Parts: sequence; C-alpha cells; structure tokens
Amino acid sequence: SVARHHHTSSPMGALCFKDVGKSVSKHGFLLPFTLHSTAFCCTQGGAFACRLANGRVVTWGHARNGGDSSAVQGELKEQVVQQIYSTHGAFAAVLRNGRVVTWGHAGEGGESKAVQPLLRGQVVQQIYSTDYAFAAVLGNGRVVTWGSAGEGGESKAIQGQLKGQVVK
Repeated sequence: SVARHHHTSSPMGALCFKDVGKSVSKHGFLLPFTLHSTAFCCTQGGAFACRLANGRVVTWGHARNGGDSSAVQGELKEQVVQQIYSTHGAFAAVLRNGRVVTWGHAGEGGESKAVQPLLRGQVVQQIYSTDYAFAAVLGNGRVVTWGSAGEGGESKAIQGQLKGQVVK
C-alpha cells in the first residue's frame, strides 16, 4: 500500500495548530503559556511536540511515544526545526540543515539509525506516515522508509519500482 500522510493534509501530523496567538485548550488541557507563530504535532499515543517560533522543539506527554525527547535534545540543540511529523508513537523532525531526527517508540518510527546513511546529505522533500512507519521522499526521487516493517517501514522489495517514478 502507498504511505499516506498521517490523518491530515498538514505536514505536522495528526493534530496541528498553526499561528496560535493565545493559549490553546484541547480536551480540557490548557497550556500554561502563550504561543505565537508555533506549530503543534501529536501522536495518537498521547504525546505532543511543539515547534516554537524560534524553531526549537518542546515535548511532553507519554514518554515512550515521543513525550520524552531528552535522548535527541543534543541533536536538536542549536538547530532550527522546519517540520515535525508523527506516527502513532514517534516523531520525525526535519532540521533546517536537512537532517532528520527521530524519537519515540522505536518500533513505530522513533529509531532511524539504520536509514540515516540513506538520508544524510539528501534534501528531504516530504515525510509521510502510516500509524507505525515513516516514508521520506528525497530530492533525488528516492523513497526511504523506517518503522514497523509490516506497516510500511520496509520497502526494499519495491525500491526498483519506485526508482525514477516518484512524483515530487
């Protein structure tokens, strides 16, 4: 099956608030600060990631599903995050320098070490997601996938069919 964008046409994932100029309340949860020119992304697994106006990322919620980004803060520090994408339990951030940083549930796309060599030095055009996997469309037309193999995270068998055929 074709990877699809996660539940919305927004690149920010399952839930997105953009250019919010006041405090945000969702299901009775009121954020304790005022947001300006920010974007939100959440996993269905109960975690939030907020890209602040300065390009930094703040996360909270279910730690295993992406609410704890402490393991990647070193990679995110001093970097500007352009977009954040989500699966059910993980986040993928595209940095201004083109690098992709992932965190959250390893089996749901939070672990991308195996594909980092394929992503390194490439322009990421777009990231799509299923509930448990990510697919990155690169500027060279290649598609790189990671996450749960049975949910779209493994695409080696069809790479030959995709080569040179992906519409950017």
